[in-house]
Amino acid sequence: MRCGHDYLMEDFSFYMRLPRLLAETLMMYTLLITDPLTEYDAGDPFREWPLRSLESQVEARLHEVQDHLFGLDPSPRELLYLVVLQGVGRPGSFLTPRPETLVLPPLCMSAGDLRTIAWLEEENQLVLWKYARALWRVRKRAAVLVFSQLDEFAAYRAHGYSYTLPEEERPDSIYIPPGGAGELRREVARQLDQHAVRAHIPPYVADVIAAHGLSTIPIYTALNDRRLRASLLVEQLPLPVWIVGSPFTEDEQGNWSDLSVDCASAIAYWFWQFTPSLPPYVQPLAARYSRLLVQLSLSAPDQWFLTPTPEKLSEERPFSLQVDTDTGTLHLTLAASTKELIERADNSGERGLMQVILQGVRELLPEQERVPFSDEVITSILDRHAPRGGFGW
Repeated sequence: MRCGHDYLMEDFSFYMRLPRLLAETLMMYTLLITDPLTEYDAGDPFREWPLRSLESQVEARLHEVQDHLFGLDPSPRELLYLVVLQGVGRPGSFLTPRPETLVLPPLCMSAGDLRTIAWLEEENQLVLWKYARALWRVRKRAAVLVFSQLDEFAAYRAHGYSYTLPEEERPDSIYIPPGGAGELRREVARQLDQHAVRAHIPPYVADVIAAHGLSTIPIYTALNDRRLRASLLVEQLPLPVWIVGSPFTEDEQGNWSDLSVDCASAIAYWFWQFTPSLPPYVQPLAARYSRLLVQLSLSAPDQWFLTPTPEKLSEERPFSLQVDTDTGTLHLTLAASTKELIERADNSGERGLMQVILQGVRELLPEQERVPFSDEVITSILDRHAPRGGFGW
């Protein structure tokens, strides 16, 4: 959508339906406004980004969307407007449209602030809608002085996702000091521990984030792969250990892709647990390979969610492993009978799986280095870190 002659507003107007429970009840319209670098002066990079001329066009667009959506049958009962402003560093001021003619005034923030909130509130799908309602409700009774939208969200979040004050303490104006935005950004940085690593496909590099939201657990997931396939990295061993599943296909059910991720996560977890004992035995691999790769695949997807017969369980080999010494890759295939093994009350299934994997790791070692990493040593590692009868993953 072109706005005048000076600006190009990229209209990413998508209708994001929230959980199925709220289908045709709550909708969100998002408008992204980027800096087209019109009148940009490289010698004066902090010269003002003239946003004010867009205000009338944004307001007209929001009214157009509102009229269209509430003219549908059925129409949404609630509508949230999100206006995302993203420049290149030069400042600009933008007044939100008048609230009198909109069902809810738009929530305006930068793409960076939205990203921070999205990481922090990944499981709280209604947080923006609740925040927008609370934000405008408090402004009906008090003037709010705040440095940035993220500072205000930080204060709102710190007070239990609320602006509520005791009746006798309700002021005519509220001042929110700067600093909260920085705290939230640092919290995200601590949780994600985002950094670049060697990808499982040499010589590429991948960005990874903490898989469990804790930098103290050295299990990471590839940022660009997290929605496409299981892709996990275990650090703190002599060489990086990647566990990578097959790409998800469009027709795969959610429980199937979840199962692939769960299996990869379990293998990554046990490699982490074995970290105190493994280094002396796998150190020679670091001189031979840039990483150790466990290429994971699940066979017969239609069988994984069926109850197996005893005959099927006795005939089927649950774990199949092929070792590629040229590339440092373990090709691991899990049959449907694996599910029954790993769902047992004890951890015998996990022990059997990891025993096969560690034996595969041994085959990657130079011949003279395989002897110290004997079956007895592997059993002792399992007994120490995954004692028989313990809980499974």
